[in-house]
Amino acid sequence: MNPTKTTKRPPARRIAGLALALGLASALLPAPAAAQAGTLDQQQTDTAGGGASILGGDFGIASSLAQTFTAGGSGLLDQVDLHLRRGLPTLPLTVEIRSTDAGGAPGTTDGSVLASAEVGAASVPASTAEWVAIPFTPPAQVAVGGRYAIVAYTADESDYLWSRRDEFADYAGGEAFHSLASPPASWSALPDADLAFKTYVAVVAPGADLSIQMSAPSSVKTRSLITYEIDVSNLGSASAENVVLSDAVPYGTTFDSLSAPGWECTTPQPKKDKAGLVRCARASLASGASATIDLTLKVTATPNAGVINNVATVSSDTEDPVSSNNAAHAQTTVTR
Repeated sequence: MNPTKTTKRPPARRIAGLALALGLASALLPAPAAAQAGTLDQQQTDTAGGGASILGGDFGIASSLAQTFTAGGSGLLDQVDLHLRRGLPTLPLTVEIRSTDAGGAPGTTDGSVLASAEVGAASVPASTAEWVAIPFTPPAQVAVGGRYAIVAYTADESDYLWSRRDEFADYAGGEAFHSLASPPASWSALPDADLAFKTYVAVVAPGADLSIQMSAPSSVKTRSLITYEIDVSNLGSASAENVVLSDAVPYGTTFDSLSAPGWECTTPQPKKDKAGLVRCARASLASGASATIDLTLKVTATPNAGVINNVATVSSDTEDPVSSNNAAHAQTTVTR
């Protein structure tokens, strides 16, 4: 007769320790900030000319659209509003801010993409075109007088309509383009048209503005590995000097490995230390630059432990007037 299998429950003091760890994690987190766009900078709001189609590849007439514009101020372009209607989309609409080439047309290389966002079909009205707000995180850096492009495209079997002006309401700071590839590979001018748009630019505060984001699976099995992608960006106008990222190995895990190009790091012993600190430093992070760290941990917690809470913070010697984005948090449920 086989012995009855039992599940060992963690001692009460370990449960209390977990509760304390969760409380500390919550205390370290900044309060959620309300979404806030910068100041309205450029716009073309005439929609009397109908619309131009953004079509996925399976239609055989794939069309990406773009509207170029001239920035009226320097700072962070953190949102655009587009006047949109959807047809029969199955996939999101990709919206990007790109630099332009010497002739003023939108760029076509990956290096020309300054910011990118995805708009789900549910966010775009199906009956009548309306203004749809599209935030960018991180935003695109723009300079006064610079020429940039709003680019929109989708994938197979998706159909969106971007409203346009009539021929008597010219936007002097740019022009509309279309491409027969999705994503775009080359551009042609869209004659007698400017697409309806608004751009918002936030004035960059003096100094650095370090921002940290963390992503992780929503659930993980006990005794498996969990990888956190930690992205650090400098949204400020000045370079951040002596940048330090800290991540205390959360309760219920042990350190496994780390990938941190451009950083110098100290870590706990792999798979041995049940507690410890991952600390990574770099001499500087330029204005507008980003750096990524991939942290992999071994899950030791059982499903009884509930969740793993990980908190990472970033700091530098340079003045950072925005402290609310210097901490990031990820919560993962432990399963069998």
